[in-house]
Amino acid sequence: EEEFPHTYAHVPNLSEVINVGDLKASRYSPGTWVEVRGADMKWRLRMITQVSKEAPPDYDWNDPQNKDKEPEWIYYYQTSDEKRVETDDLRSSEHGLVHLFGTRPWIWQQWACLRLEQILRFQEGHQDDFTSLDVDRCTKELWNKWLDDPQNKEFRDLFYDDRIGDFGRSELVEHIM
Repeated sequence: EEEFPHTYAHVPNLSEVINVGDLKASRYSPGTWVEVRGADMKWRLRMITQVSKEAPPDYDWNDPQNKDKEPEWIYYYQTSDEKRVETDDLRSSEHGLVHLFGTRPWIWQQWACLRLEQILRFQEGHQDDFTSLDVDRCTKELWNKWLDDPQNKEFRDLFYDDRIGDFGRSELVEHIM
């Protein structure tokens, strides 16, 4: 008996590609459908079949200070055709997120890219030079401004709905940023 059915024999329905709920140490668990970034930088839908964790290479198991202390585990995921996939190479299905949140976040993403393009400069020594501007911080500020806009109340209510949970919210934010 196989631990998991062959993933190509099972086509997931929409509810199976929506990841919501509470955040856990291991973002995904066996049986979860995710998109995996391949070497060609394209995302493909795959099912997680196994999760493993390792302590960081610099964690000293013999150090007395670490006696009752858990290491910050590094999680690796296995799919039907890839092993040791790192968390950074996984994300929730875009189709599931669009079904859950609608297209507004992707429209915001396009607007934010245009806004960043207006802000960034390629001028050494200038405060907005692309090498000195914290693009992540700037993007998060644009997101929070958009999320808190009174005209966006309907989306904000959906975004903070308890059924979405921290996991669903983080999956959307990581996907579009």
